[in-house]
Amino acid sequence: MKVYISVNEAAEKMRKTPQQVYLLCRTNKISGAKKKNGRWIIPIEILGIDEKQINGTKPSKVFRYIDLFAGIGGFHQGIDRVAAKNGFQAECVFAADNDPAAAKVYKKNYGKDCLYDLKDELTHYYIDKAIGEKELTCIFGGFPCQPFSKAGNQEGFSNQMKGTLYFEIEKIVHKYHPKLILLENVRNLKSHDGGHTWEVIRNSLVQEGYAVDDVIISPNNIAAIPALRERFFILAYNKEKLGIEGQVKEIEKNYSMIKTSIYPWGQKERGLNRKYFCIGADKDIEPTNVETLNMWDDLLHMLRDNDRTIISPLWPHYFDKSIDLSNIPDWKVKIIERNQEFYEKNSDIYDAWYLKHKDHFDSLCRSDQKFEWNAGDDLQSVWDGIIQFRPSGVRVKRPDFIPTLVTMNQTPILGCARRYLRPEEIAKIYGFNRLKFGKQSASECRKQLGNTVSVDVVEYLINHMLSVVKWR
Repeated sequence: MKVYISVNEAAEKMRKTPQQVYLLCRTNKISGAKKKNGRWIIPIEILGIDEKQINGTKPSKVFRYIDLFAGIGGFHQGIDRVAAKNGFQAECVFAADNDPAAAKVYKKNYGKDCLYDLKDELTHYYIDKAIGEKELTCIFGGFPCQPFSKAGNQEGFSNQMKGTLYFEIEKIVHKYHPKLILLENVRNLKSHDGGHTWEVIRNSLVQEGYAVDDVIISPNNIAAIPALRERFFILAYNKEKLGIEGQVKEIEKNYSMIKTSIYPWGQKERGLNRKYFCIGADKDIEPTNVETLNMWDDLLHMLRDNDRTIISPLWPHYFDKSIDLSNIPDWKVKIIERNQEFYEKNSDIYDAWYLKHKDHFDSLCRSDQKFEWNAGDDLQSVWDGIIQFRPSGVRVKRPDFIPTLVTMNQTPILGCARRYLRPEEIAKIYGFNRLKFGKQSASECRKQLGNTVSVDVVEYLINHMLSVVKWR
């Protein structure tokens, strides 16, 4: 009779993370592994064996990397997934993040301490110790966007970068010259500070001997994933170590957005897509916000019942034509004039609506008194859309994809379920497998997810980079 062990027990014996063992099971790389009560179990025969006994061969290459600004491990899961599917070993030799809560999540999921501050020289000592004499394959990092000095090229790029967190990455690049570098940042890094920030970064990598490529990409550019998360990625290849002459094969730049929906096949009657969303979760919208949404929904229906059309943004604060527009920027003046025109044509309906909801409307903060309807004629109700309470107003959009999650509290609401998007749902949408947050608040989880990369995008980019250098 066969005896089986858990994924965690197998991971300890195989000197892998539980996530790596889980991926090996999913991709049929461990003979005899099977699911029991929804969890993978592994035959005890693998205890004490070497890697030659797993899938018949020992991985021919080890992909040694460091994970900087590691967060909750988006890069870690991405390379683990690529390694498991392609039969090589991915080894995280060092990880760093200065956020204690994120570091706890990283440790819980990947078994690695990562609470380090890159600006601390002691951290660089630990990095040197971890890398040792073996070759470093790759640096991953999602670094913050910071402006660089414009003192002039006569000072050299190093002086321009001093004091920034990118400079801490560059110091490691200069010392170890890994074969590959994959970095992530916000979408506008390329245009940040008039393009100066990107110019300094790119030139610093070129001076270190790298061929540099870049791309702005989102999960819904590469697959039918209902998530918009456009991020800027830097792909760098060590020309000397990889034998590259001239330019590398550039990654595709002109992506289209794949049509997606939070419902299977876009059909609301089928309910939320179970691949990403929890079914039957409790409604958790605050009563005040429910009343606010019902208030705006009432205005939408009152206008439609009278063959009128709502505009977006609807900004009642500027209905008054006596407002002085002389010191207001042109783009805003156009919005104000459009709102004043709307009120002139629809004052009978708006005034009746306002009297009906006056007490609640007047009690709201300024941002909740502004309405952004981004669904055209496609939706019948506010509650049919994806909703956000944003600093710019109460926004309702079509239920095609989840908007980019940010670290501030703008958690999307699934109108059809009358609840906020849950952290475990966001994790699935961003490609994480069985991410464990431990005992921390939902707001902390959402903050971490607002800072993360999409695992699916990371996997896609790593596969591209390995194909360029013909990694086997």
